[in-house]
Amino acid sequence: GAFSTSGTGAGLLGTPAGGSSALDPSSTLATGYSSRSLPGDSSLLNTPGSSSKLAAGEAGAAGPTDPNGSPSPESGEHLEGKQLFTGEAEAEAEAQSATARLSYTGPVAPSKINIVTTGWERAVDQLQKDVDELKKESKTAGLQSYLDCTEQEIKAVQQSEQAMEPKLNHLQYCFERAARLRAENTAEVDRLTNELATLKAETEASILREQEERRRAVAESLAQLAAEKANMEATKSKKKKKKKKAKPQAKQPKVKKPSAAELAAEKEAGLLAMMTEAADAATSSFLYNPRLCRITELLDNAAQGVFPDEDQEYVVGGWIRTTRDQRAMTFMEINDGSGPTGLQIVLEPNTCPDLEEFRKLGAGYGACIEATGKVVKSPAAGQLIEMKGTSIKLIGPVADGFPLAKTATSLENLRLYPHLRVRTNVMACVMRVRNEASFAIHKFFKDRHFQYVHTPVLTSNDCEGAGECFTVSTLLGQPNPDYSKDFFGSKAMLTVSGQLNVETYAAGLTNVYTFGPTFRAENSNTSRHLAEFWMVEPEVWFIDQKGLMDLAEDFLRYCIAHVLKECQADILYLSQYHQRMEEERTQEEGQRTLEGTLVERLVGIVSEPFGRVTYTEAIDILKKEAEEGKVTFEDMDLHWGMDMGSEHERYLAEQVFKKPVIVTNYPAEIKSFYMKQSEDGKTVAGMDILVPSIGEIIGGSVREDDFDKLVALAKSKGMSDADIESLSWYTDLRKYGSAPHGGFGLGFERLLLLCTGMLNIRDVIPFPRYPGGISC
Repeated sequence: GAFSTSGTGAGLLGTPAGGSSALDPSSTLATGYSSRSLPGDSSLLNTPGSSSKLAAGEAGAAGPTDPNGSPSPESGEHLEGKQLFTGEAEAEAEAQSATARLSYTGPVAPSKINIVTTGWERAVDQLQKDVDELKKESKTAGLQSYLDCTEQEIKAVQQSEQAMEPKLNHLQYCFERAARLRAENTAEVDRLTNELATLKAETEASILREQEERRRAVAESLAQLAAEKANMEATKSKKKKKKKKAKPQAKQPKVKKPSAAELAAEKEAGLLAMMTEAADAATSSFLYNPRLCRITELLDNAAQGVFPDEDQEYVVGGWIRTTRDQRAMTFMEINDGSGPTGLQIVLEPNTCPDLEEFRKLGAGYGACIEATGKVVKSPAAGQLIEMKGTSIKLIGPVADGFPLAKTATSLENLRLYPHLRVRTNVMACVMRVRNEASFAIHKFFKDRHFQYVHTPVLTSNDCEGAGECFTVSTLLGQPNPDYSKDFFGSKAMLTVSGQLNVETYAAGLTNVYTFGPTFRAENSNTSRHLAEFWMVEPEVWFIDQKGLMDLAEDFLRYCIAHVLKECQADILYLSQYHQRMEEERTQEEGQRTLEGTLVERLVGIVSEPFGRVTYTEAIDILKKEAEEGKVTFEDMDLHWGMDMGSEHERYLAEQVFKKPVIVTNYPAEIKSFYMKQSEDGKTVAGMDILVPSIGEIIGGSVREDDFDKLVALAKSKGMSDADIESLSWYTDLRKYGSAPHGGFGLGFERLLLLCTGMLNIRDVIPFPRYPGGISC
């Protein structure tokens, strides 16, 4: 049959034994075919006048062919670099030879068949290789296209993930917060469950106790009834006439009935136990749970090495002291009034979604805010912790015209704004010291079993007899008012002292004290006087002059020591403040000739006993110092019987003793009528405590406990019989169970001047009252 390729007119599988054939080793076909000249189709038999399907169609793409399917001479088609035909004559001869061979049916030489087969196999192998390479190239191109498409899709997914990251972070924050809230709720449920179980157990125990008491009472009643029944039966048996006397029954042991006192004691013990259990239960848990954390608590814990859990969020609130905005973050310091040091809050846009909106509000110095975040160790110097804010809210903005500034403002200017000056550090420190000093007063007397008595603000007596009282009346504007027609039916005043009133309660409670506001109508504008101030006035029964001095010294040292212990940050701040302001002090405020800082002065007061000197000795010391030229006073008329002024008192404390000193036994002429006279008849058993920078801070005495002597002293002071009669409620104490007693008074604001180092008494009271000043 005929063998045909895209590049040949005919290929022969059968050839005459002696004829010329294309299968000869020297034939072009015997050397192999190119990959483009062999079809992959299995239809290889063609008629002499036709070409195969691949030769005419699929394989024909290689070049133009003649009518017999052979490549045209001008096609230039090659097999392994050699031209298949060289001319038309040869083509015609080959065609004729092929036609002759087709009619041959004899055997084919085996060697030639092998040659043809070998050439064909080589051509097929080469063709398969070329096809595989084409397939690889096609697959590679498709794979590259797929990879390019995949890479674009990956980039799109990454961009989508980046866009979703803030939302996912916020969602994660919500999930974490929900988990914390769920844990907190679980803890609260557990706590309530435990409390319920405890209460249930206590209730069951109480019920069991009551049941046991009832069973015991029933058993006692039954035993008593049984005994009574036995007695009745014995009585009946005696009345019966019997031949043989029955043996008497054994006596039943008599059950002792508890006495009325024992029953009362048992009942009282039950009531005491019930009160104690109720009080313990009521004070073991409370409803109020502060939502905000105090800044001082966080700072104090950090100073002691106890740092907050950095995974827990805290909420703080306060007023802005400083703020600094940067593009990447915002730094802010707030203070909540719990201490002189504020808390720095660091806000970043990626962790605080509220920051951009907060910046638009323009919150500055003095604005009230609330911040939420995690408290962490601070990398900055000068602070142990800071807050990484996750939320910030403006609670109260500051309007235009806010009178306080970031820079230091003079105390004189601050007095114009008593409602705002506590926003400054110096006034906040003073008020915190005032709070602790108040607590120290109550604690000192409570620990010594004193009773706190509230004495009246409205009174009918002036106590000191100086007549410097504010009158309270509904008859304003009337000349020579008739006070019998007034609201109280007599003249009423604001109290200048609670001493006389509290003394009446000492006659029944032994040891008492009062602590409240008092009023003096002195037209004085000095730095040491106020029209309204607070006094601490204890009164003690069964005490002498030495015991009174010891009590007063203990009391003053205790109050200062308490402030040193509980207000350390405030005292340090005030000490540094006074050092900074030293050069700005004016002569009007009064220069202090004190040694050491505020801290050193206070430590010195509590570290050694006070000095003690009599009034007579004090006058002699002052006269000697003046005569030797060591001091010059404005009042140089130094003599026995004079009422020492502030300059004399301060000189004794600051220059002579260099510490607090107690002066005793003043002349009777310059002291009040209720002070007990000394044995010399010229002095009284009084005592004053003088301290550096202030002068007198405590004044007291043993009280006259004899009725006749008290009345005589009152008359010697110029009091009329009517005045003495108006004090009959006070003099009666000497008629009904009197005893030696005494007391003293401490000006609370003067104590604060000593503890804070402030120079003007108007700066240690929240709302000062003085001549011409009563704002707020």
